Amino acid sequence: MRLLGKRLIALSLLALLVSVIAIGVPVTRIGAQLVSQTTMGLIGVLGVLGLIVGLRLLGVKDDLAESPTVREAKLEHEQAVAEVNRLDREIEQAENERERLRKEQALADEEVRQAKDELAELRRAEASDVDRPHNGPRIAVADGGDTLVEVVGEAQHQAALERIAGGKHPGGTKLAIRARLVPEPSNPYDPDAIRVEIDHAHVGYLSRPAALAFQPVAARLTELGLALDVSGRLKGGWLRDDGDEGDFGVTLTMGTPDELLKGLDRAT
Repeated sequence: MRLLGKRLIALSLLALLVSVIAIGVPVTRIGAQLVSQTTMGLIGVLGVLGLIVGLRLLGVKDDLAESPTVREAKLEHEQAVAEVNRLDREIEQAENERERLRKEQALADEEVRQAKDELAELRRAEASDVDRPHNGPRIAVADGGDTLVEVVGEAQHQAALERIAGGKHPGGTKLAIRARLVPEPSNPYDPDAIRVEIDHAHVGYLSRPAALAFQPVAARLTELGLALDVSGRLKGGWLRDDGDEGDFGVTLTMGTPDELLKGLDRAT
């Protein structure tokens, strides 16, 4: 329509120009034969009308752009775009939720695996009170007791603890273990030191107060030529997807020194 309006305006202007020129020229015999001034006047009137129509046609597009129908269509389009964006966000949230559930399931599966490993370890730990290894002293097993003793110095033995735990896991480790207590009277820093071993690997020491309380038991073990195994738990050692990482630690469960001495007497 805009192109039609432009052409109509151009023709109208041309008609007006011709009519003005023709009206202003004196009528001669040759001019009268071609066209009369009256005809030129009509052409001028038609030119004015064409000019008006052309200008109206040029304004049609703007009128259409502002019409209620166009505004309604624009509004519907914006609403459709907003709805698509909302659905995209809901899909993204659903995918994030599915990923979260997958991670939680993986953690639950890991906890089940660790529980099975712990149960198997507890069953393997059911041994006689006195066992003789192929090498080294006889072993006295002291299961039970209500005293929790934290092992110290594990930071220097993380590689051994990780090997014992079978590596690091997102949910960490909760593994039942059997730890051996080995007196170190020749330790140049502390002759009362009690070394802690798991699977023949040095993993730390009893704390200073616990080692001092353990000395009567250590003396009795030396006298009998025994080593003492106690129950415990290997814990920590997580490695999560976000890079968060924890060290391993060891907690022993044992009786009081008097209970341990009585157990040694019964074992011999």
